[in-house]
Amino acid sequence: DGMQPEDGVWIYFGSQSGTAEGFAKELEQEARESGVEARAVDFEGFDPARFCKHKVVVLVVATYGEGDPTDNAVDFFKWLKSDDVKPGILSGVHFTVMGLGNRQYANFNSCGKQADEWLEKHGGTRVHDIGLGDDDKNIEDDFEQWKSSGLWAALRTACGEAAGPADSSLVALCPAAEDAEACFPLRADIQVDAARLAVDPLVQRGGDNVVGKWYFQARQATVVGVRELRQKPDIAAGRSSKHLDLDVAAGPAIEWRTADNLEILPSNPDETVEWFASRLGVHSELDRSMAFVRAHGVERQIKAPFPAPCTVREALALYCDLCQAPSRSVAKRFVPFIQDEAHRAAFASLVEDRPAYQSLIGEGVRLTFRELFELFLPSAVIDFGVFLQLCPRQKNRPYTIASPPPEDGT
Repeated sequence: DGMQPEDGVWIYFGSQSGTAEGFAKELEQEARESGVEARAVDFEGFDPARFCKHKVVVLVVATYGEGDPTDNAVDFFKWLKSDDVKPGILSGVHFTVMGLGNRQYANFNSCGKQADEWLEKHGGTRVHDIGLGDDDKNIEDDFEQWKSSGLWAALRTACGEAAGPADSSLVALCPAAEDAEACFPLRADIQVDAARLAVDPLVQRGGDNVVGKWYFQARQATVVGVRELRQKPDIAAGRSSKHLDLDVAAGPAIEWRTADNLEILPSNPDETVEWFASRLGVHSELDRSMAFVRAHGVERQIKAPFPAPCTVREALALYCDLCQAPSRSVAKRFVPFIQDEAHRAAFASLVEDRPAYQSLIGEGVRLTFRELFELFLPSAVIDFGVFLQLCPRQKNRPYTIASPPPEDGT
């Protein structure tokens, strides 16, 4: 899209479940909505020469397992710690790091801390303190606090621009839905016959999200047993631990070790999918094919937010998180689409109040995405393609493997 390595803000993510990726893309969208060039980049295929040319970088890095980097960030960390790296190689790079981890593990946020330490060792200039997200509590609130503590003012200064408000999230609420739609570069083309879908040469159709890729690598397994492990579970409050028995004998051999993670790829309930389809005006097209095309006036190359072509039903069921209410920063972007002025003002006030919004989506109330729509966005009118870009991506569900590994390859 013409963005050179030394231009703007480059946001790299190391993501296993999709959370770090989601945060990185939130940052990218916030920047672009406010006129700051930005690019969210998967660490997969990491290019050291290109990385060293950047002027401003943000790293959103998850720690996986027992203090390990995520699969897509392994090469980056190997390079970062290599003895072959020349002293001061990052002397022209301004950086900040957001780490994602869980305090239940001994090596809490070790990858985020290592990245922060080694970037400085190699000559980089830290422009904003490291953020340490804790998935055992409220990782999205940790991310919000890290941003609101002066992130964008620091990044603007590093880019050589006016700093702006110190606590700015950079997201101005667009006064009209038309202006808000202009912030989203893709539209959805829906056809009865997949062969008639528009083919846009500048839209990379494979999708670039971590979880989306896993749908092409996943193997099917039969669930033969489910039981609750807690004596007093409270699903509404998020206090539930499930034991799953899976039969993997039917498919290709799978290698594992005890305590490895098994990732379950979720699908939204049919009722939820159909409700959102009706709300977005595409219920009659649920089983039609769709693909992404560039919006009018967009000339740069763009990656589709998830693998397409697919059906409208698959887009909503597999790739959009339609159950959990979105984070406050994502919810803000729905405000311009609310047609009723009183409703718009009320929701705008709510999403500007972190404690108030968190009280609705956090423990206790735990509003679902649908309930949020019904209560606060009854008059919202949102283009389907825009919604697919607004909506958070579906995340896989990790389960710890309790079984011993198979013997003799069986």
